Amino acid sequence: RQSVGGGTPLKGTVSPFRGSDRCSLPPAPMQPNRKVKCEIAPMPSPILRQLDFPNIFTLTGLIISLLSAIFAIQGNFYLAAICLIYAGLTDMLDGVVARSMQRTQLQSEVGKQLDSIVDVCSFGFAPAIFAYCFGLQDIFSITLLIFYVAIN
Repeated sequence: RQSVGGGTPLKGTVSPFRGSDRCSLPPAPMQPNRKVKCEIAPMPSPILRQLDFPNIFTLTGLIISLLSAIFAIQGNFYLAAICLIYAGLTDMLDGVVARSMQRTQLQSEVGKQLDSIVDVCSFGFAPAIFAYCFGLQDIFSITLLIFYVAIN
């Protein structure tokens, strides 16, 4: 397989990443100072097409709950608590926002899966990290936190 510079395939080769790369070969054999002109078609991303406003709103809850864990590890418990409250509010409101908008079936399915992932982080992982950093560090407390995350 031939490629040019940063891995762009030459005309006539098949790229596993982009199906419509088009490059024109120079008339003479390749020389170090000769350039190959390439047109790279935009790569369609089926995942990014599903990120409508409700799904992005759900993902903000994930980011905020991860920030809560980071703030708790750093000892900023007030900011961590505010982030946990915000993550809970986004989880409560993302379904309302999703139902109020017209969406495709695939966007709705992606939203359901995202919501499940965000729930595990917002109501399982982040509060357990918060509680551990806040002081629940004896063996009984750690066992309860592990059990809490496991049933969530």
